[in-house]
Amino acid sequence: NKGKKGMQMPPAAVLTQFKPDHTPHNKTPIGTIRKKTDGYLWRKTGEGARDWKQPHILNWEEIHGPLPEGQMLIFLDGDHENCAVENLLPVTNKINLEMNRSHLRMDDAELTRTASQLAELNTIIHDKKRKKKK
Repeated sequence: NKGKKGMQMPPAAVLTQFKPDHTPHNKTPIGTIRKKTDGYLWRKTGEGARDWKQPHILNWEEIHGPLPEGQMLIFLDGDHENCAVENLLPVTNKINLEMNRSHLRMDDAELTRTASQLAELNTIIHDKKRKKKK
């Protein structure tokens, strides 16, 4: 094949190739919402393979702008399908870690909001103790 350009195909192979304006049977339209195995929803925003975004992040960014670096959104009522902005709370990675370690996630929105403040207080206390030791 030295010196030959492209792939040489037999003439009969051209008959089975995709025709112009052909759409595959598994193509999903833009705006489709899927639920992944981890329980989170994803919405298709474009035609690329990486054009799937989470609706709760899209809703948050529509009102408040992009999340700062090192922050994430948690669901106050624990329901990953409830993507309303009132159900979302931005927390830092440290606070999220403390909430997971101390099992502070609740099904009630107000309890989760209070638990996030408790986790923030615990991280501040932990940081102060570490600085005191040094």
